[in-house]
Amino acid sequence: MQRAQGATLFGVIEFRMCRLAAQSHGFDPADFHGFVTLVTMADAGIARLQQEGYAYMRRVLLRKSMP
Repeated sequence: MQRAQGATLFGVIEFRMCRLAAQSHGFDPADFHGFVTLVTMADAGIARLQQEGYAYMRRVLLRKSMP
């Protein structure tokens, strides 16, 4: 996580996650590191960013571990 966070500090990469998808998998905003930005509707954001030349990196399905 330190490498991922470090990359965000220098503007190398941004991490954005769909809030609706996170909620549907049982995650709350507080479950994510501070460098992850939750966006309302990822589909619209993905389309806009691809038009601007950004690449879409396919999601990895996470499961919230049970205590």
